[in-house]
Amino acid sequence: MHSRCLYNVLLPLWLLLVFPQLWGISLLLSFVVDILVLAAAMKYYAVGEIRRNARRSILRVWISGLVADLIGLTLLWVGVMLPMIVAAESWWVTTVCEPLMMNPWVSMPALLYMTVCIGVTAVAIYQFNSRWALCRVVEDEEQRKRIARAMAVFTTPYLFYLPTTWLYAW
Repeated sequence: MHSRCLYNVLLPLWLLLVFPQLWGISLLLSFVVDILVLAAAMKYYAVGEIRRNARRSILRVWISGLVADLIGLTLLWVGVMLPMIVAAESWWVTTVCEPLMMNPWVSMPALLYMTVCIGVTAVAIYQFNSRWALCRVVEDEEQRKRIARAMAVFTTPYLFYLPTTWLYAW
């Protein structure tokens, strides 16, 4: 296993331990984005009493997004860490794992794997919102699916595509 790659996996964890306020900022930003997208989608799809309905469902929507993000991160982590532990110098490690941790745009297999992880996250956001988070406030199933689709499209973590090397350049 290359120490440089391991450093790039561990540094964000250390950043979150050294600067725990980053957790709060991250969670708060996620909440703000979720409430803005939820309210906009409810308005666009003509759900009545937007303020009341958004208030009643935002906690579930936010939790759904966090759980979906964790699913995507877990898939990403398994695809990166497990092969590095098992076979340190394999094709998967050099072609997929290392680019995933540094810059997924330098390798087509890494970019495809990242896209799968992001896609799984988007599907999870949609499913959690349409089947659980919005059920209490949006009775019309078609409206609920449309709002859940908007939540999936606009809150999926596309930032996974950003190269982490940009962070280390500062």
